[in-house]
Amino acid sequence: MDALIQLALNVAVGAVVGGVTNYLAIRMLFRPRRPWSIGRFRVPLTPGLFPKRKDDIAAALGEVVAGHLVTPDGLRGILNDPAFRRSAAERLHRWLEENLSAPTPSGAEPTLYDLLCRWIGKERVENWLENEAPVLGGKLASAALAAWRAGGWGHLPLRAAIPGWDGRTAERLADHAADWLLGALRDYVVSPEGQRLLRSLAGGLIARTGGWAGLVAGLLVDEDKMVRRLTPALAGLLEDERTRGLAAAFLSARMEAWAERPLAELAAWIAEDGEAPEEALARRLGDGVPWNGVFRGLLRLPLGRLAGEREEDRRRLAERTAGFVLDAAAGHAEDLLNGIRLRDIVIGQVKKFPEERLEAVIVGLAGRELRAITWLGALLGAVVGLLHTILWLLLNR
Repeated sequence: MDALIQLALNVAVGAVVGGVTNYLAIRMLFRPRRPWSIGRFRVPLTPGLFPKRKDDIAAALGEVVAGHLVTPDGLRGILNDPAFRRSAAERLHRWLEENLSAPTPSGAEPTLYDLLCRWIGKERVENWLENEAPVLGGKLASAALAAWRAGGWGHLPLRAAIPGWDGRTAERLADHAADWLLGALRDYVVSPEGQRLLRSLAGGLIARTGGWAGLVAGLLVDEDKMVRRLTPALAGLLEDERTRGLAAAFLSARMEAWAERPLAELAAWIAEDGEAPEEALARRLGDGVPWNGVFRGLLRLPLGRLAGEREEDRRRLAERTAGFVLDAAAGHAEDLLNGIRLRDIVIGQVKKFPEERLEAVIVGLAGRELRAITWLGALLGAVVGLLHTILWLLLNR
């Protein structure tokens, strides 16, 4: 009977010791979070493992993530994945559809300027246009000239220099150009400046009419009345769909002809006597372009005209834009990862991560396994207690 009591007592003590030991070992991974001291003596194993080695853990995680998990090859694989590219194009298309239908405070068709003001504020947009746009324009001009010299662009036709040029590109550009040109002419005709020009033309016409007809016209024709009658007729002519069609057809034919001309020939139009085409282009791009005005004009274009009036045009634009951006990112994947300094980001985030949350996350994910480790310690302690008791009894028979 005494042997059985001794056996049970040793098994119970071994189980308690094993379970408590494993429980404390698990807790000491996270606690204490600060070192303990007794006078000048620092208590061993304080702070816990994770608080003590947090910097080393952060550096190791940063190295693993930047060196083995998120690599240039892996990033290129994601960017070139067909499913990812389709998803990116679809998201961009949905964004276009949502923002094209978003009303502006004035009720006018939304522009890229309106979107930027809504996202980052009008003050920041204006500051960028005044201070940053000229710098960006200069960089674009330098990059274009470097590409011109390196790639021999002077021999390329204009169509090769415009991304996405196809059989309908000239028609779309001509339609937009005709709308803008005829609209600008109509606005000028009805403006005070346009009215003065019409009166001047009418007066000159009457003055050049010689003989008896000129004398009668000078006496009977009132220039102001003539202009008032001409203005609605000219405005109506400029708004007529047939006029627009003729203008668009003329501009489309000219654009198709220009698209076949080499870039060097087009650049020669702006060159001065004895000046090389690329030197003329560099001079115009560097000094003669008001880049803040250029970017302001681009931002003021209605999104509907930039993206296309038809849904299929906007979808095609989204696919091409997403493809261009993803191709550029894939081609510079290594530079992109080096630029964002992924290792430093991971290290900084791990260092800022609170120990309390780290403990809660690990315990929440592995709570069942950690409890199993505790019970395993109790089981091993019980087995050790049992074996110890059996061995003691055998030796003391």
